[in-house]
Amino acid sequence: MGDWWIRSWAADKPAHFYVVHDMMRAHQLYLLIYMGLVLLFISLLLTRGGLFSVWSIRASTSLHNRLFSRVLSAPVLFFLRTPVGDVLNAFARDQDTLDETLPDTLHMTGIYLMILLTSLAIVITSIYYYAIMTGALMLAFFMMQYLYLPSATVLKRWAGDTASTLFVHVDETLQGMDVIRAFNAVPYFIQENVNLLNVHHLALFNTEQTHLWLAFWCDFFGAILVVATCLFSVAFSETLGAPNVGLAISNSIQVLVFFTWVVRGVADTVSMWDAVERVASFATEVGDWRLLRVLTRQAAHLHCKSE
Repeated sequence: MGDWWIRSWAADKPAHFYVVHDMMRAHQLYLLIYMGLVLLFISLLLTRGGLFSVWSIRASTSLHNRLFSRVLSAPVLFFLRTPVGDVLNAFARDQDTLDETLPDTLHMTGIYLMILLTSLAIVITSIYYYAIMTGALMLAFFMMQYLYLPSATVLKRWAGDTASTLFVHVDETLQGMDVIRAFNAVPYFIQENVNLLNVHHLALFNTEQTHLWLAFWCDFFGAILVVATCLFSVAFSETLGAPNVGLAISNSIQVLVFFTWVVRGVADTVSMWDAVERVASFATEVGDWRLLRVLTRQAAHLHCKSE
C-alpha cells in the first residue's frame, strides 16, 4: 500500500492532490497520508505479533503440561519399554522446537509469504505480462516442494533419531560408569560415543546440503524473474514510465529474496511437525495408571471366569 502511494505521488502526470490544491498543500497531504499508512502498519504489525505469540505460547504450554502429566502418571512398564533417550528428547529438543523454532519459523514464513504476494501483485499491476512469470514461479514453488520436502523430512527424522540414540548412550554410560571402569571398557564406550556422534553429524550435514540445494535453485528462479522484469521494463519503457519501472524492478528483487525464504520456511515447518507428533504421541498415548488398573482388573476378572 505504501509503495502504491509513493508511485502515485511520484507519477509523471500530476496526481490528484496537485490538481485540486497548490503544491505545498499537496505535499503536506501526501506526506500526512503516508505517515498514517506507516502508523497503521506498525500497529497491525505489533497486534499480529502479540496475538501470534500468545497463541503459540498457550499451545506449547498446554502440550507440555499434558506430556509432563502423562509421563509422571505412566506405569513402570512404560519406562522399561521406552528408551530414556526418547523421553529426554521429547522434553528437551522436541519441546524446544515447539517453544522457539516452530513458532518463529511459522511466523516469519507467514510474513515472507505476504511480502512475496504483495511484491508479485505490485509488479503485475505495473507490467501485466509479468503474470505469466508469476504462473511459472508458482509451478517452480510446487516443484521445489515436491523434490525437497520428502528428502528434508526423512533427514530431519534421521537427525532426531540419531540424537535420541546419542542421548540414550550417554545416559546409560553415566549410569553404568562403575561397571565400565571395573571391566576397563572406557576406550570402547568412548569410541562408541564417537561413532554415534559421527552418524548424527552425518544426518545434520546432509540436511544442510539439501538446504543449500534448495537455496541455489530458488535463487536461480528468482534471478530469471529479475532479468524478465528488466527486459519487460525496457520493452515497454514508453508506456510504463519511470515510477512504474523503478517500482517493478525493486519489487522483483524482493521476489528474488523472499521466494527462497518462503519455500524453505514451508518445508522446514512441515519437517518440524515430526517434533509435534512425537510430543503429542507421548501426551496422548502414554498409558495412565488409572486406565492400566482398570484394564488389569478386567483381565483378572476374565481370567477367573475362564477358570
